[in-house]
Parts: sequence; structure tokens; C-alpha cells
Amino acid sequence: MPRYSIGFHNTKEMLDFVNLANRFEGEIDLKSGVQVVDGKSLMGVLAIAERDRMEMTIYGEDSQALLGEMKNIADVKEIRF
Repeated sequence: MPRYSIGFHNTKEMLDFVNLANRFEGEIDLKSGVQVVDGKSLMGVLAIAERDRMEMTIYGEDSQALLGEMKNIADVKEIRF
């Protein structure tokens, strides 16, 4: 699964992200340090989003379409190894 680095500038971006994520049938994990939360959970996103960047993993068939929409909401970059 491809992984991405994601960052939010404000709470509205987080809310827009969660609303978009909930329209997606697949799963989204956000990781910050050792904490991993469901990207569809506003409480989870708010709990770990105080850090600059998080790691995002998207599981699902239409992940590329979702990723394209997310780039309009938040700062998303692919993590390359």
C-alpha cells in the first residue's frame, strides 16, 4: 500500500478531510508516532493532528480518486522509499 505524508493547516481542513473520508468505502489510517487512528473519525484526527505531519495509508479500490480530492483539502505528499 502506498503511504502519504499529510498535514492540516486548520480545523476546517480536518473536518473537510473526515467528511470526504466518510464518503469513501475503503479504510484510511492516520499515524503519528506510535498512535494510529481511523481517518474517518473526527475525534481521532483531532487527537493526533497537533503534530506537523502524519502518515496516511489508504486501503481501497478507488484510492487514487480519493487521493486526488484530498489534495484539494490538505497538504498531501507521497512517501517514497
